[in-house]
Amino acid sequence: MVPVPRDFRKETMKARARIRAEELNALLELVGGEYNVTPKELLGRSRTQPLSEARQCAMAFLRGRGHTFHAIGEKFGRDYGTVVHACAAIKG
Repeated sequence: MVPVPRDFRKETMKARARIRAEELNALLELVGGEYNVTPKELLGRSRTQPLSEARQCAMAFLRGRGHTFHAIGEKFGRDYGTVVHACAAIKG
């Protein structure tokens, strides 16, 4: 097996943590359409049940795409623990 340079691993992890704006916007549109909420509402502070469920779904989807809990929380203006809870709630 060929050793992977440390710098390459570091850059790969940074890239994985970043969520591109286009990816986030497309996801917010998709989830918003399914739950009849706007992307602005998904990124907002409201904790009503329909919005929370839609937000949790979006967070879990991003986690499934390999993004870190911290990066997801940053985009949604939420804490790391909130993202962990969201992913657990959607998973079952």
